[in-house]
Amino acid sequence: TCDFLRMLIKSRQKGMNLDACNLLLPMLDDVLGSKYENFVSVALDCVQHLLNTFGDIISDTRAACSGVPGHQLDLAKEDRLRKCNGCYTGFEKVHSLLDTGTLGRSFSTQLATKADDMSAALKGFLSASA
Repeated sequence: TCDFLRMLIKSRQKGMNLDACNLLLPMLDDVLGSKYENFVSVALDCVQHLLNTFGDIISDTRAACSGVPGHQLDLAKEDRLRKCNGCYTGFEKVHSLLDTGTLGRSFSTQLATKADDMSAALKGFLSASA
C-alpha cells in the first residue's frame, strides 16, 4: 500500500480524478492508523497531494451548486457534485482522525508536526468549502 501511495504522489495526477480521490481517502484513513511511522508519513503526503489536486475543484463545485435547486442541475453537474461531496466527507474523516491527536503520541516530533500541519490545512479547506 505504501509503495502504491508513493507512486501516486510521484505521478503528479496522471490518471487521477475525483473517483480515485473518493477511493483513496478511506484507504488513507487505514494507513494513518498504522503503527509504522513511515506509512503514516506517506499517507499524510498523499492526503496533502489529494487536497492540493482536488481541493479547489471540490470547493468550487460545492459553491457553484449550493444555490441551484436540485431540479435545475444537469446530470453531469449532479454527478460531479456527488463525487465532490464524497471527497469532502473523506477529507472530514481524515481531519477527524488527525484532530484527535492520537497520531502524535507514539511518533517523532517531526511527524506529529506534519500531522498538525495537515490537520490545520484540512480545517481551513473544510471550513471554506462547507
